[in-house]
Amino acid sequence: MHDASKRLQDCLADMYEPEWFGKEEVDTIAEETDILWSDYHDKLVDNSMIAMDTYLAQFPDVKARIAKRDRKMTDYDSARHHFGSLQKGKKQDQAKIAKAEEELGRAQKVFEEINVDLQDELPQLWNSRVGFYVNTFQSMAGYQQRFHKDMGKLNQDLNDVMTKLDEQRLAK
Repeated sequence: MHDASKRLQDCLADMYEPEWFGKEEVDTIAEETDILWSDYHDKLVDNSMIAMDTYLAQFPDVKARIAKRDRKMTDYDSARHHFGSLQKGKKQDQAKIAKAEEELGRAQKVFEEINVDLQDELPQLWNSRVGFYVNTFQSMAGYQQRFHKDMGKLNQDLNDVMTKLDEQRLAK
């Protein structure tokens, strides 16, 4: 849209003859329109898009930790099954049982640490999304509202110049 607006303003500036009424005003309006578009784009990128990218950047890490928890749960289940099968076996080797019990304890500890961390973090992450989206989209709506208000004023100024130019043409 910015590019189309810029081309339209450039076209108007090129065809607008220097001796016509409001040439300086038309040039000023064209410059202000371009500045307004650039400012609008910068605000969207700097305040909304960067915030959105930062927010979304945390999800690959969370997803990786969920995948790690799933792998550790598999390790824990495997260690528990191995320990149980050694205990129920006909020939009980106490050294193997002790080693399997130690492995089970380590696997359980690792799994539970990751699981507890995720159980604390995931609800907070889930609940934070509404506030984040509200703030982000309110900001975007505010930027858009200000942009269109200012653009409307510039368009009205351009319309006023064109009306006066037409009145001068008709008066000749």
